Amino acid sequence: MFAELGFGLGTIKYDADQSSSRTNKHQDLSGGISILNIGIGTNYFLNDKFGFEFIIPYISTRNITSENTNNLYSGIGPTIGFTYVLN
Repeated sequence: MFAELGFGLGTIKYDADQSSSRTNKHQDLSGGISILNIGIGTNYFLNDKFGFEFIIPYISTRNITSENTNNLYSGIGPTIGFTYVLN
């Protein structure tokens, strides 16, 4: 069992391929984002190197450069993955 806490900053800049798809909403979502996650999880190892990972995090994603659209996503985002030990 383990716990995790993370914070990230990033930039999403995109433009619609077709000019008819370019709207104000499209521009409002394009910009800098911040991501905060906190969660708990567990690993189950099949042998000394390989295992499965299951995490239940709460994720909050906000657009930090737009005054019109601030909260992009908030909620639980379960994750299932593989684990490989390098050393």
